[in-house]
Amino acid sequence: MNNKFSFIANIKKEDIHKDLAKKVRYEINKYLLSIDCFSLMQSTDSLIFGGAVRDSIVGLEIHDLDIVVLPQAFQTISKRLSDAGFKKIEKYSLDIISLYNGISQIHEPINWVKDSACVQLIRPRQTALELSKGKNAKNILYDFVSNVDISCCAVSFFPNETLLEHLPGAIEQCLYKTFHIIKSATLYNESRIIIRSQKLTRRGWTEKELKVKEATINICTYCVNHPSNCGHIAINNSCDNHEEELPF
Repeated sequence: MNNKFSFIANIKKEDIHKDLAKKVRYEINKYLLSIDCFSLMQSTDSLIFGGAVRDSIVGLEIHDLDIVVLPQAFQTISKRLSDAGFKKIEKYSLDIISLYNGISQIHEPINWVKDSACVQLIRPRQTALELSKGKNAKNILYDFVSNVDISCCAVSFFPNETLLEHLPGAIEQCLYKTFHIIKSATLYNESRIIIRSQKLTRRGWTEKELKVKEATINICTYCVNHPSNCGHIAINNSCDNHEEELPF
């Protein structure tokens, strides 16, 4: 039986991503209003990820915008937000703050607010050490997003209209409004996962049983997003063949 997403089976994954990326950029810019997301993030080591991307894909209202940033990007984007009239607010929303309580892998998020828009800058810990050891900046960002604890949040967007999924099927899950919980993920926290999963189900999402091995987190970002070009899955986020082919 056909459904409204039956076209997916007949179109290359890369083409679906391109079409959805345009939609995501439109929805995010509509949410930000006073600054284009490309101008905000241009030439920085940063990614929009999680709920805003997930909700834009399926056409739901954005509640806040999470951007994972490396140290220099944090400084640059903070200045651009300030120049665009956003104000730094320490305790913007207890609801938003609670989502990152107990997550030792990040510093406390920084909230920038203008009117109804809230941009939350997420700073992973240990990035300076990883960079000093020669780890690729893109891979630090990809590793972070691939370790989210709700599968449909393993999606990211860079405003040159690059839409990525960091777990197999994450974008399709967004389209069908389904998700599963990944208890082995680095960002998993038992107390907050209950709140987050309940919020999703109240908004019409359906939790599914995890059918893939949890060991497949941290697979190669290139391989996940270009299956027609690659016949294998590589552990640890990037494989040697694709180190220079990652999208931004």
